[in-house]
Amino acid sequence: MTDNLTLTGLQKAADQAAAVYDWEAAQSLYTRALETPDIPPEVEYELRNGRATACGYLHELATARKDLVAMADLAEALDDLPGLVKALNRLAETERILGDLAAAQHW
Repeated sequence: MTDNLTLTGLQKAADQAAAVYDWEAAQSLYTRALETPDIPPEVEYELRNGRATACGYLHELATARKDLVAMADLAEALDDLPGLVKALNRLAETERILGDLAAAQHW
């Protein structure tokens, strides 16, 4: 069904899967979307945000952490302060759950 979806189609399908709590499908679709070449940074931020959320629900926090770090980098490059704050808050919480309190305080 989703083999030939465009970036926009993959993002929409991933968002729909997340909306019905199908975290495995959402994670897979966000991953496929992130493999698309030439993704605008604003779109990449949203895709990583969605995948980080799905990974959190799937207890794949190390993977979520990678997306959250990338989100922070993207937000910083875009001079998007609200996006940076969102990414860093989620990153600190993820580090806390992973048990790395020093890293959580760093963010």
